[in-house]
Amino acid sequence: MRNAVHDCLKTGQYEDGLHSWVVDPEVLRPPEMTAVGNVVTRLRRRRKRVSDDRVVAALPLSFWPRMVDTNYEDLWMTRLHHAFPHSSGLRKAVAGPLNRMAHLRNDIAHHKSLLGVPVAERQRDLLGLAAAVDPAAAGWIAGISQVEAMLAQTPLDALG
Repeated sequence: MRNAVHDCLKTGQYEDGLHSWVVDPEVLRPPEMTAVGNVVTRLRRRRKRVSDDRVVAALPLSFWPRMVDTNYEDLWMTRLHHAFPHSSGLRKAVAGPLNRMAHLRNDIAHHKSLLGVPVAERQRDLLGLAAAVDPAAAGWIAGISQVEAMLAQTPLDALG
């Protein structure tokens, strides 16, 4: 998803260095510009070459749900929806699942309990996002997923 957004927004931009949408105040709002600036600073401190691809790869997960929230409605309508060619075309059809996935990832990263989390629904969110970008990717993810097997072995009272 991240790469699909990047590919969509970099169309027609420079190929080398840091010249594209990731540093364009006409595209990004101040909070996202700050996130990009933090990544650039980190890369420079580590003496890494700063490029669009490196910056995009290092942006935090929290960056991406913000790119599809209401603050970016105009960007969605003009360009960003092309990153999700197999979606309904509605921003909220991507924003909702992406926000839920980001929250789940943060809960997992902070070792929060997953009891009561509708795991099957979150898996559907993930597969839906992947399918919106590339149905073959969603099929591949579903094929290697162990979520159904795990849920089949989970006592029903543990699911909330």
